[in-house]
Amino acid sequence: MTIFGAMMGSFLCCQVRRMQARAEGAKKIPARSICEKCRRQLKWYENVPIVSWLVLRGKCRTCGAKIGRAEILSEVLTAGAFLILALMTLRPGMNLADITAMGWGVFATELLFLSTLIFLAIYDGIFGVLPVFALVLAGFLSVIKIILAGEINILALFSVVVLGGVYLLLYVVSHGKWVGDGDYILAAAIGACLAQPFYALVALFVANFVACVTMYPVVRKNKNRQIYMGPFLVVGYVVAAFLMNYGIINL
Repeated sequence: MTIFGAMMGSFLCCQVRRMQARAEGAKKIPARSICEKCRRQLKWYENVPIVSWLVLRGKCRTCGAKIGRAEILSEVLTAGAFLILALMTLRPGMNLADITAMGWGVFATELLFLSTLIFLAIYDGIFGVLPVFALVLAGFLSVIKIILAGEINILALFSVVVLGGVYLLLYVVSHGKWVGDGDYILAAAIGACLAQPFYALVALFVANFVACVTMYPVVRKNKNRQIYMGPFLVVGYVVAAFLMNYGIINL
């Protein structure tokens, strides 16, 4: 799952850049990855997730242009997120044969949901935009997940209100200056998938704590710098889901 996660992170980052290029009116988008500066088509061994970036030291082999940190971060963090999801499904001493068909359905839905969240995190992190179609897909998958897991109850509704409601309130009060108009939709989808108000609060705390720690130096230098919460909400979800699955913290 770790290797698959790294490959998925590379794929999602590539699709994000291609989708944004189409949105900006690009008429011809190469079928294979190229260096954005010298336009050289990359060889297969330059596209190996994580390894190629490290070997090339984050630079194009031909012109020396920087590849960027978004690619390596996407690959590493997606690899870690997929590993965590696998650990949540396969506990120590558990065999694949022990997982029911419904369990596999929940796992597949969570995998698609996580992939959608990572796509949104990459897009928001690079371009400061949360595509509507991906937000709708995330919301749809979160509902499917709680249906398959049999978690449709008042707690799931409270979880949506706790996480989505806080960001909606921040959006309304600040007139969109503190959080974007897609952040509260993403937060609501994450709250629905967690389906537990306490762990929705955990996700909220982790997301804002990580955002404060990582973005403080940036905001200190540029007070007008806008913070895009998509990546941090996804980190909060992964941490909260892991803690909830293993019951590490409880009320």
